[in-house]
Amino acid sequence: MKHGLVVLAAAALWCIAAPAAAQVIRTRPAPGIFGSGDPSKSRTQIDFISFLGAGYETTTLAVDEGRLGSADSDSGFGNLVFRGRLAHQGHKTTFGADAGATTSYYSGTGAMSPFNLSGGAHANGSLGRRGTFALRQSFYYSPYYVLDAVVSDPLDSALTPPESGGAESSLDPRVDLRSARRSTKGFSSFASAGRQIGQRGSLFVSYGMNYTDSAPGVYDVISHAPRAGYRVKLGRWSSLVANYGLRLTEYRDSPFDRLGSHDVGLGVAYDRPLSAWRRTTVGFNVGTTFVRSGGVLSANLTGNAHLNRRFGRTWITGVNYLRGQQVLEGFAAPFFTFSDTIAGSASGRLFRELGLSGRASYSHNRFTLGGLTNVFDTVAVSSRLHVPIMWALAAYVEGYYSEHDFQSRLGLIEFIPTSMNRFGTRAGLTVSVPVLR
Repeated sequence: MKHGLVVLAAAALWCIAAPAAAQVIRTRPAPGIFGSGDPSKSRTQIDFISFLGAGYETTTLAVDEGRLGSADSDSGFGNLVFRGRLAHQGHKTTFGADAGATTSYYSGTGAMSPFNLSGGAHANGSLGRRGTFALRQSFYYSPYYVLDAVVSDPLDSALTPPESGGAESSLDPRVDLRSARRSTKGFSSFASAGRQIGQRGSLFVSYGMNYTDSAPGVYDVISHAPRAGYRVKLGRWSSLVANYGLRLTEYRDSPFDRLGSHDVGLGVAYDRPLSAWRRTTVGFNVGTTFVRSGGVLSANLTGNAHLNRRFGRTWITGVNYLRGQQVLEGFAAPFFTFSDTIAGSASGRLFRELGLSGRASYSHNRFTLGGLTNVFDTVAVSSRLHVPIMWALAAYVEGYYSEHDFQSRLGLIEFIPTSMNRFGTRAGLTVSVPVLR
């Protein structure tokens, strides 16, 4: 853990922004193979991207507390990635879709790994004069188990979500964060609708579902999260938000009861630019989660905050903090994991087309099982240098570090290591083809 924090601290000196999924593909100066030939006027964009890379990584695993039974492994590897993206900007709606596949070869195993697959689509826009809607769907398949971090609910964000830092990884992050060779696949669905009430108020409803199908011997997980609320503007930058949500999660075909939490939000959501040119924005909101466990009802404060900053012509930086709770998959029994997470990213150009990007995150997590408490920390850091060679072809060099560390094996099943840290470097080529502009 100490090594991970050192790496994180070094990266955080320059890497301080919160990554967010880009909704529209960034326009390239080159025209597409098909289309009008004028990227600035194109409403529909299709990109194809491929990465070919090779590198070296060192991994340390421990199966018990105090680094007992620890094992080190060094491995050379190669990665091959295919990815496609589509974005369409309509008059009242936007639509986007993406899909990707990653395969790897590791010298220690002497064989190609199965493909990591992922994809998704989203749409949002207006319903009549006063209504809005948003739809999201995603899926993935991975031959590896990854210790997922607690993530923010789409409606838990402040009024304006953090801007994308552009620090996109060259491949599926589940590859570098893998902790065991156990396949998982899953999907998530989300839908929301809102309607303006009067001049300042708006009603909204949403529903989210997540399903994770794990390898034999591990319980599958399904969760449902309906929510409804009301938001009224108090001023130019702030709103009063009152909402209620119910989160139900269960380990399928297990002897354990379904877990439920009541998410009550009654507070102020705040988001404003701190400068006349809107180069700096800050936002936050807060809420409360009520969880019943063992006949005891407990209340937990939740919320998030973000700070974003643009400087120069190309640089975007910022920081994001999240306090939340979630039921994670791949454990011996279901329980709510309460987490404090700080994440950041930064991206921009050093000069001309030479790009530099990076991201870092740290989370502190805790859970209770059978009256006993366990805590664990996760760290993830990566940085990337992008060097254009010619049209559609570029080279890149990147490094990454990941770590998780449990205080004890309470709640862990056999194949999950108590602690893991991995450091790796990779270099390769990128082929990026604008198909339609």
